[in-house]
Amino acid sequence: MNAGVVNAAVKRALIFFLASSLLACGSDEEASSSSSGGSDDDERPSAATSFEPIAGGIGWNAEEPFVYGRPSNAMRDAQYSVRDQQGVVLIVSHFDMDVGGGGDVMENVRRWTGQFDEDGRVASTPEERVINDLEVTRVDVSGTFIGRMGLGPSGGSRPNWRMMGAIVEGPQGLVFFKLIGPAAGVEVAQEAFEQLVLSIHPA
Repeated sequence: MNAGVVNAAVKRALIFFLASSLLACGSDEEASSSSSGGSDDDERPSAATSFEPIAGGIGWNAEEPFVYGRPSNAMRDAQYSVRDQQGVVLIVSHFDMDVGGGGDVMENVRRWTGQFDEDGRVASTPEERVINDLEVTRVDVSGTFIGRMGLGPSGGSRPNWRMMGAIVEGPQGLVFFKLIGPAAGVEVAQEAFEQLVLSIHPA
């Protein structure tokens, strides 16, 4: 058998195993395949390297105050910090169609919303729109974050947090954009996130 075919099959099997494991333990990476490894230091991306903003067959433009850094785990296709805003992270991730992505779009929206405590949670009605011929669903949730960040243990309750997300139905499966962290820091990056979503395009 061709070595390339074997390697591709092994990669798909590994991704499926990781995705199944994360779903079983309720991780934040379960559906969107991505956020922090437990501490603020884990969320701080490493020095930027050569990077092409493409995942799952779609591309995007990320401008200031987003700062690209090497993803902190293999489940992320891209990761950005927000300049001068500690603890805020933008994660981009996707699962191939043959692996799945923790369910359909609305299942992922419900999972993201469920990562915030019901008591005091404020969630916008999911907004569906077409951007550059791609179906995009937006969600905005704020309150006390109680979900798990990344592959690490739960960080406990985190009050006054906010998550702005976009789920794109790309040609190779769902692609997830998730801006999350202390609400004040997310607000600093809100306009840049809006512009990033508008820039999403087939690649």
